[in-house]
Amino acid sequence: MDDRFIERVANLAGRTARALEKVSAELEDAGFITQPGMLRAIAKSNRDLSRDCSTSTQPIEIGRYDLTSRLNKIMDEAQEIAADIMSRSKPGHNELYEASELIKKVLEMQPK
Repeated sequence: MDDRFIERVANLAGRTARALEKVSAELEDAGFITQPGMLRAIAKSNRDLSRDCSTSTQPIEIGRYDLTSRLNKIMDEAQEIAADIMSRSKPGHNELYEASELIKKVLEMQPK
């Protein structure tokens, strides 16, 4: 899978389906009648979504950008991650930011 957003959606839908299945089983054990069926139906739609994202869906945005544009977007995201790491007072944010800046400089040197 190439698109990280689609991968995240697939993972979230899969985790949601598993959680809903567990909750529906517990509700059924507790004597509830209609709620477990409703949760199972939602879990099924989440499993279907997860499967579709994992097997059927093709990345939409990836093919539109050339390699330089794609790498620039990734480096922008790396800088956002570095800022997030810094805001959490974790080590390594400077190195990540500097690495992304270095890659951007290399990309700027490439002929267009």
